[in-house]
Amino acid sequence: TALVIDAALLLEKAWSECCDLVVFVDCEEEIRWQRCESRNWSREQFLLRESTQLPVETKREQSDVVIDNTGSLEELDDQVRNLWNILAQVHA
Repeated sequence: TALVIDAALLLEKAWSECCDLVVFVDCEEEIRWQRCESRNWSREQFLLRESTQLPVETKREQSDVVIDNTGSLEELDDQVRNLWNILAQVHA
């Protein structure tokens, strides 16, 4: 049985201690900003959110797996499915 938790503050709140595997979905800051802007966020809202979270470098270091989210949704989907298949084989 697998449980997937989507939690932006997982590492900040030390919830990662309850997890067997931590996956960080990474993206360049400019792309993160563009995506937030497309959802009508102000630059101030974006910067405030960013300031409440650990630096991206720290999240990368504290994660077991890093998935690149700078491409298309299809590319992200492929990466997630590949990881899921690997985990399913390892834990079969």
